[in-house]
Formats: sequence, C-alpha cells, structure tokens
Amino acid sequence: LCDFCDEYSLSGVILAGLKLGDAYIDEIKNSDIPCVGIDIRLKGKMAASVLTDEVKAFKEITDYVIDKGFEKLVLIKGKDEAEVTTDRFKGFKKAIRERGVSKENIDILGCKFDEELAYKDVLSYIKKYKKTKGRAFVCMSDLMAIAAMRAVEDSGYKAGEDFFVTGFDGMQFLNYIRPRIATIDQNMRKKGY
Repeated sequence: LCDFCDEYSLSGVILAGLKLGDAYIDEIKNSDIPCVGIDIRLKGKMAASVLTDEVKAFKEITDYVIDKGFEKLVLIKGKDEAEVTTDRFKGFKKAIRERGVSKENIDILGCKFDEELAYKDVLSYIKKYKKTKGRAFVCMSDLMAIAAMRAVEDSGYKAGEDFFVTGFDGMQFLNYIRPRIATIDQNMRKKGY
C-alpha cells in the first residue's frame, strides 16, 4: 500500500471491498498514510472507518421477521471472509438466542453475496421442503433478497404470502418492486458508495 501510494503520489486512500485477513489491513496499522475503510474496521494512528452497526441492524431485521410470527428462518448468508457477514451473523444469532428460536428451526444458505447462487439455492430449498420448513428468508443483501423473491415466484408461490423475504442495504430500486421487501437502509450515499 505504501509503495502504491508513493508511486502514484497519493497522500491518502479510501478502501472498500477488503476481505478479513487482507494484507493491507496489517500494513495500515503501522502506516503514516491516512486511510479510511468503508465497511471494514481499520486500526492504526492514521486509520478511520465508515461503518454501519451491522450487529444491531441485522438483529433488528431478524427481530422484525420473528415479530411477524415466523419461527422457522432461512438465513441467506454473505461471504465468510467479509467483515459485514461476520457482524450480520452475530446480529442474527443474537436475535434468535434472545427470542428463543430453536436452532433446529434455522437453515443457512451460504450464498456469498451472489444473487445467482442465492436464486439457485432458494429454488432448490423450496423444491425440497416446499412450505414445511423455513418460510422466511432473511437475506444479508438486497440483491440476494430479490433473487430469493424471484425463486419463490418461479416455484409457483407468492412472495409476501407463502414466503417472506427481507433484505439489507436499503437500495433505492426496492421502491419499484412488489411486493415490497423489508430492508435495513444503510444510506449508501452518505456511507461513501
């Protein structure tokens, strides 16, 4: 990172999309270059981060689903190497623990923030279990939520009636999708995206 900044005469950097364990994260700890991380916790004398309280927010969306009467949940999970996935998963686990939801009533589909994978996995899940298991898909992103909703519809069911889908991000295009998808609005513009 320091070499890159020297080569291009950069006096500071804004970093997004870093994975947990990325070499840049360790380098930043001892760097004299001002660094701002978006969606990743940076540490060091010249480091700062722009973050959403992912744990609190994902607990909130999970509580919302449970408040709607769903006791069997399907978590549509992001990439394991992403800090936001780790934090959102903590929020999910906190909600189900505090609300007394049995672990036997939880299924997890590791969809890696990939909407096509989310579509295929949700489609397979519904074909296998129909409405006998989880009927609420708690998605770690809005794009995966749209894929899950499409899989519900393509399976012959109605989203919002037969299955419930939530997202996370607050993307503006959700305003044009019916039925509406409940989401957490991170205010991506203010966050820097």
